[in-house]
Amino acid sequence: MQDCIDTINGAGDADSMFENDNIRDIMGDFGNPVMMVVADGNIPLPEGGGGDGPTLPDEMEMTAGIAMEKVGDTMRMKVIVEVGEMGNWLALLTEAIPTPEEFEDIMEENRIREERRDEYWRVQEAVNYMMGDNWMPNGALPNPLSEAGGVATNDMSAFPDTTSEAGTADKQWDHNGDPYTTNDGDGYLLRGHDGMATDDAEDLWWYIDEELSTTQYYYTCEPYGFVRQWSDASLTEEYTEGRVIEEYYERLQSDEYWTVQQAVYALMDDNGIWDFQDHWSPVGVATNNMSAFPDPTTEAGSTYKLQDMWANPFQAGDKDGYTVYQHDAVADNGVGDLWDYIWLPATQYYYTCESDGFVHQYSDPSMAEGTEITPDRDW
Repeated sequence: MQDCIDTINGAGDADSMFENDNIRDIMGDFGNPVMMVVADGNIPLPEGGGGDGPTLPDEMEMTAGIAMEKVGDTMRMKVIVEVGEMGNWLALLTEAIPTPEEFEDIMEENRIREERRDEYWRVQEAVNYMMGDNWMPNGALPNPLSEAGGVATNDMSAFPDTTSEAGTADKQWDHNGDPYTTNDGDGYLLRGHDGMATDDAEDLWWYIDEELSTTQYYYTCEPYGFVRQWSDASLTEEYTEGRVIEEYYERLQSDEYWTVQQAVYALMDDNGIWDFQDHWSPVGVATNNMSAFPDPTTEAGSTYKLQDMWANPFQAGDKDGYTVYQHDAVADNGVGDLWDYIWLPATQYYYTCESDGFVHQYSDPSMAEGTEITPDRDW
């Protein structure tokens, strides 16, 4: 680069890439080259990208070509450019290159951006894991620290939900289906979460590393687990960029889809069924109600729900259907022993299921054209 600048300033020397006479001296570096001129005259220049770069003319007088020469078994090639208006070319070379100080600033901005992004995703993924690990009413955090509250936190022992009371509808069951009491720990937390209904608050779980017990940035969380990142507790500036939001929703959509699909396959495998009699996909309707998916209507005691996995016969008092949430898998002429293949009573997206168990995902229950968002499947 410096050789180019020296030449333009008329200070090219013998060890420079170019000497002052440009094409003539460059051509002299070759014995008997073949020169192909690819542009000659006033050449239009592409429009610049804006910003702080140099302002270039619409066109510049130049000659550009390629010189080639065979030397032994090697082909030598040089791109040669002769520019008439050297001042503009010098501006292109010098103004577009950041100073060392500017370069350091750029590198520091990139470092901070990556640091923010890394911490954001560690918090977001911890929330995803915690929510998937625990039963929640309607599959959502009952009382999250959301943007609407006007306050963010960097204390992960108080995030994302500190106020949902154990033993109430907000925190009713643990992940084993055992009931919480008022002696169990409240809330759904990334650090120090009471995940076991043991009538005390001593069996605590950790979903995020100790080094992030107190994060550098501040966070809020929406009911379905969408985390937002802020500069301070007062929500002065949000750092979650649009591309991060888009990436989050893409992950959420895909993760939920595969959770539902795997739950359907587990349901079919456990109950020995490979074809649903009345799978949940009536024309024009999809559902996010997992207690009615994929098959809510097959009658207990009928040919298609004849006996349970222990060969006990279903009777009229048992619950109808094959559902991934609150499924009656035990033939006891009652509905007291219900199984969950998914921890989401209601999903964010909407689903149908084919008779072989293949699940389709929709953004809207209408199933209108363009609303199917089933992720790509390679099998």
